[in-house]
Amino acid sequence: MKRGKLSGSADLPQYLVGTVANFVSSVATPKPAPAAGSVAAITVSLAAALCVKSALLSVRQLQNANTLATTAQELSNRAGELCQSDAQAYAEVIVAQREKRRQDSPDTVARVKASLEGAAQISLDIANIGVEVGAIAAHLAEAGNANLVGDSITAALLAESAVQSATTLARINLESAEREPHSDRIAQLLGLAASYRTKALESITGRLPL
Repeated sequence: MKRGKLSGSADLPQYLVGTVANFVSSVATPKPAPAAGSVAAITVSLAAALCVKSALLSVRQLQNANTLATTAQELSNRAGELCQSDAQAYAEVIVAQREKRRQDSPDTVARVKASLEGAAQISLDIANIGVEVGAIAAHLAEAGNANLVGDSITAALLAESAVQSATTLARINLESAEREPHSDRIAQLLGLAASYRTKALESITGRLPL
């Protein structure tokens, strides 16, 4: 697995270059990263990939199927990139915390808080993409190829789960940094993800292929 250099920290693997097995193995270690945020990002990426599949196989049902596939692929790529970004951001948190332990000063405290805010922003970015993926998944479940309804519903379920995870991580980091937790925005993201999941599940009625 290729590795990328993060300034001021240990080398980090390039997670998107390796195999699924390598990524899973890298999570299942005592190392700080990759962790929950990276897993949430990959979950969104996979949910979007399922949307690509469903859209590409729904050209007879949806006039904008190819557009949906392109959009979903872009979202998948963006979420995949955030898998790496989250690991790097958390590594920066670890570095800042170590500096603070060595020398507790206003500067090191500020660096810890800034790094936590940066990690929180990435989590919110993951959640935002997850909501977009959920919307596409719900639409495909309702109006796309009925043979792919299971894939579309799974995409919506995965997207909602990732949104729940990412917003929780954002809240933890923002509260640790003693910053405004963006409660209204987080509530909105959770509500949207849940509504798309419900919409997708309701599509089961009358849409299952014979």
